[in-house]
Amino acid sequence: MSAHLNYNHLEIISTLISKNYANSFCQAFSVWVKEISRITRVYRRIPSAHFLNYVSEFIFIIMIVNYTESGWNIISQRAHGLLAGQICFNLKAKLRQEIWMETIVATIEHDDVFYEYENDESLLNNNGGPINFKMREFEEKKCEKLLQMALSKSTYIALLTSRHIQFLHDDSEDQTARKYCQNLKKTDKKWIKIAACTADEISDAYAILQWCDAFSLLICQQLIQPENRKIEISTGTGNLCYMLYTPKPNVLTVDPWPFETDSFEIHYESKTISKLEFKSEKEFRNLLISTMPVTHRFQLTKH
Repeated sequence: MSAHLNYNHLEIISTLISKNYANSFCQAFSVWVKEISRITRVYRRIPSAHFLNYVSEFIFIIMIVNYTESGWNIISQRAHGLLAGQICFNLKAKLRQEIWMETIVATIEHDDVFYEYENDESLLNNNGGPINFKMREFEEKKCEKLLQMALSKSTYIALLTSRHIQFLHDDSEDQTARKYCQNLKKTDKKWIKIAACTADEISDAYAILQWCDAFSLLICQQLIQPENRKIEISTGTGNLCYMLYTPKPNVLTVDPWPFETDSFEIHYESKTISKLEFKSEKEFRNLLISTMPVTHRFQLTKH
């Protein structure tokens, strides 16, 4: 990796938002977008049309944080993963892998190691605002825990989890991350024999996981474009480019249509906290736990 996201830009944005410095926020956001554009030009294999894939290149997710008029809108990793699983569950039968249940489980749990309610998580930035998923870097202990959680279910799920870790960190500037991914590739060869599958089958299954992950992140980050404008999800199985758009509020459609039925519902929960700055992670965590969730529903319909 020859480019690196300047996380200070995100810290600046968080500070400016919390202090309601609207003009300065716009300036800081402009700087951040230019940095993102530079990075996406380096990653030629990543479409530059959306925020999904380059974010996933080098960081793990802890929680998704959106700033709204009502305050911090927070979606947990596990809620985002569940939404990705709903998308995966509804794919056409011809796109489904032979080991389909495990593929769905791996999609739901691909980053489940991050749990916002546990005391060992870092939830706040230096300015007292919640850490968005874009601010996390490689953590070997988290990767190991995630793999052990996957192995406790099946070797096949561990293989997909391993592929996800490699997708995130294989091109990292962090030498520890790159070495970790190199070791995973060696372990994958042993696991493929145990799971009695092929490397191509794992690659096809992971392409589905990554596509559903990207789709879910677009929704959770509120990146769906208004006025019927299309946004790229990512390149899925068969090397097809899938576009997402909304013909009317809370109705989504995908072109080309990859799902078994012509219409179905997906949903996820989020929590909104009006307080913008916190003195401690305990204060933030307690408020997050006690806040009632809101369910967001979308109808996916073929057009």
